[in-house]
Amino acid sequence: MVNGSGMKFFFYDLETFGRYPFRLRQAEFAYCVTDSEFNLIDGQSGALYCAMPPDLLPDPGSVMVTGITPREAAEKGFRENEYVKRIIASFPDSNVCFTGYNNVKFDDECMRALFFRNFEDPYLMSSYFRSYSRLDILPLVRACHALFPETFRAAVKDDGTPSFRLTELTDLNNLNHEHAHEALSDVMATIAVAGLIRKRQSAFWDLFFRMRIKQEFSAEADRLIALRRPAFAVSTSFPGQSSYSALVLPLMKVNVSGAEKVACLNLSEDPARLLEHPELTSFSMRRVFDEAAGHSKGIFLSDFNIVLFNENRCECLFDISLLSKERAAELHLDMAAAERNAAVYLRDIAKAKLAVRALTEKDTLDNAPDTRKRSAEECLYDGFISREDKELERYFLSLERKDPRAMLDVVFEDDRLNRMVKPYFARNLEEQLTPEELERWRGYCRRHIRAESGAYLARISELENEYADDSARLALLRELRTLADCE
Repeated sequence: MVNGSGMKFFFYDLETFGRYPFRLRQAEFAYCVTDSEFNLIDGQSGALYCAMPPDLLPDPGSVMVTGITPREAAEKGFRENEYVKRIIASFPDSNVCFTGYNNVKFDDECMRALFFRNFEDPYLMSSYFRSYSRLDILPLVRACHALFPETFRAAVKDDGTPSFRLTELTDLNNLNHEHAHEALSDVMATIAVAGLIRKRQSAFWDLFFRMRIKQEFSAEADRLIALRRPAFAVSTSFPGQSSYSALVLPLMKVNVSGAEKVACLNLSEDPARLLEHPELTSFSMRRVFDEAAGHSKGIFLSDFNIVLFNENRCECLFDISLLSKERAAELHLDMAAAERNAAVYLRDIAKAKLAVRALTEKDTLDNAPDTRKRSAEECLYDGFISREDKELERYFLSLERKDPRAMLDVVFEDDRLNRMVKPYFARNLEEQLTPEELERWRGYCRRHIRAESGAYLARISELENEYADDSARLALLRELRTLADCE
């Protein structure tokens, strides 16, 4: 279904108690299911709230944005185990595209973390077997503005870069968005923006919609690599003054931390930075690693003109034919210079490929997460769950209503899951704890809150100074202060 005809769109948005997907807890999940023409389907919309567990504190800055406190979420919502079940129950059975605004980089990651720590399939929302897929409207907006700026009005920041905040888009283009940062209102605003683009740029909508599928993006990337000529890309890796766009040379595919990516060379930069860098002239990966050992941890591939595009994250890599010469001039993209730089890389393509391979491998090593500093709940991407453990997860969850105490006796092959069993049980089934277990759990909660309370209260003090004239936010902050009382 190239343009989505015949499928349902599941538009959703989250409000959260933090900024880091695998550490935060969700406050609200709102959704609207539409048909292929973005018409709302009766009875298939709503909002769910989730209570904070007693061993965690919210990020005060996030509460300032959403206005949702843990008290409100607890009064309106459910413990996380029930919250998850109700979310999954809202999903249509098949042929669905989960859609949001910046969802691929944030909301979808939050959902994967939520499902993982609750023993559900973390990749449920992109399940091939259920014909589920996902679409992110934010990169669509960026790409559409770069190519067809007449489609909608965009705000401009003081430095001249375009702004694509959802509230500004809806305001400038007379789209309904009554209550920004209320999840259901943000969902409706996302539907309106998507509808505007599909109506005014239907061919480009069809292309972007098709490219959301990993196999389609991969096939197009293969074609662009084989062409050996400049392509057009949109990414926040590029300067905002060019509407986050650049001319690139799709060079090769690389595997980074288990994910397939397309390595492109930014043609607006001098090829010598990559091809003549002193650490790369020996063609030796060992030398790259050895000479970089004394440098600060981590490298930036963009320092070497390299930009990586994920095959399954709604990235924007297009044939150069989409970019008109007039628009290229407006974006200050020099097509002639791009052709010259591409020719330099292609003359030394073996060296360019070796350099990209060496640098991406080093980047993977340099930026590997320190497992000693992470809880099991943050370790989803350390490996896939085995088929045997997936079956055991289903059995584990089936015990919740039949024989909850038996859940504590389940032993998984994957130690990440074993480490999550007791926290899951204590947070969601506290009434099933024995008196001794309950006392240990509450002691753990007090110690954990106490350890976090210093930085937490300091942040509240900063915000109280920032919002000294805002009585509503000051009231929220006073309420948040009480959460650090762990005596």
